[in-house]
Amino acid sequence: KPPMTLDGVEYATALFRALPTLFPSPAAPPKKLGYAIEASLHVFQPTEDPTIYLQKRPHSSPNLLFDGSNCFIAIGTTPITTFIKEDLSEGLLYLMAY
Repeated sequence: KPPMTLDGVEYATALFRALPTLFPSPAAPPKKLGYAIEASLHVFQPTEDPTIYLQKRPHSSPNLLFDGSNCFIAIGTTPITTFIKEDLSEGLLYLMAY
């Protein structure tokens, strides 16, 4: 269960951000990334457009994207699947499935 101070979405986001410190990689993340998890998880700011983000930063591996109300998995510039924000905690399973 998430701590009482965090709702499910905040808890899942905090967990995803902590994963690289729990399971460190010997390879350094790309210089443009602030956190290693940003390579597979991106939380959009209210002013960001998901379509423009995907066009600017296409990835060959699956990425979990969260816009505040919905989550989706994208590979390259193509969204593959969407799901509700309450299922964000299952997002890592979705990433592993793709």
